[in-house]
Amino acid sequence: MEDAFAQLHARPDACNGFSMAGMTDRLIARLGLEAIGVAVDDGSIQAILKTYLQALGPGLQASDAVRALPGAQRILQHLQQIQGLALGLGTGNLQDGAMLKLARVGLAAPFTFGGYGSDSEDRRDLVRIGAIRGAERLGHALEQTHVYVVGDTPRDMQAAHSLRRHAAAVFAIGVATGPYPIEVLQQAGADQVLADLTDLAWCAGWLAGA
Repeated sequence: MEDAFAQLHARPDACNGFSMAGMTDRLIARLGLEAIGVAVDDGSIQAILKTYLQALGPGLQASDAVRALPGAQRILQHLQQIQGLALGLGTGNLQDGAMLKLARVGLAAPFTFGGYGSDSEDRRDLVRIGAIRGAERLGHALEQTHVYVVGDTPRDMQAAHSLRRHAAAVFAIGVATGPYPIEVLQQAGADQVLADLTDLAWCAGWLAGA
């Protein structure tokens, strides 16, 4: 994103005044443009996002810091074996950006649908869109479906809570692998918070009992 603002507006610092954690890519672009006093419209936002995607692939390939979190591969393999479960993304990333990031660490294959930052600027909307798509994969209406929202920011927990008026049941699961500690995710309304993704036994027990 810094590269995109540098190329188009000579302002790599455009987003320095706010945290991107839990934000959608489109909202980040909007706030960055507002911060540097550029007129915000669909054209200026799309220009930032297009340039961002062009820079993202090479940036991911060049970085030796990109990695899958411990336990991620194993837990995804486990979830893929569970009958009646549709595994999707609910992410503020643009769909193309999300898949670039996952492919870089070998985790793209399990995710064949989702709700993305390219669907909505509002995380609550994109999580709902992803849940609807997941319910459709299972042959159900969302009102008949149990949804598990797993995330590492308070915005993820808030999005899960907003979904509760649409789905049969929603479980907000926080994972303290990002910038927010366990206590903050609990305060944001997480039903359960994990320190990391390595507790496969807990995951299996939660899904079996929920």
